[in-house]
Amino acid sequence: MTETRLYSTATARAWDRLHPRLSHRSAGGTAQLGALPVIEGTVISLHVEHLPSGVTPKPVWMWWSGTDATDTDVDPLWQTFLRHLDIEHTFRLFKKSS
Repeated sequence: MTETRLYSTATARAWDRLHPRLSHRSAGGTAQLGALPVIEGTVISLHVEHLPSGVTPKPVWMWWSGTDATDTDVDPLWQTFLRHLDIEHTFRLFKKSS
């Protein structure tokens, strides 16, 4: 659990060595035969106490391609993800105003 300025309490949970279920190959590549690859990673679930907009928060799910994640890995990852969203929304705002 981490106390944040905008979201109050943020709680992150992580599950290591999970992999997405691949159902097909991506389009546009050359024909590849054989079994689909298994790509292990870490799934992170982030729950925040409240959102600045007042909307009821839903958990945010993230997938990181690293494995053997520790608490010192997970905290910067979700914080970086939230910072990325802040920057993305700022650019969207600038595009609308110009």
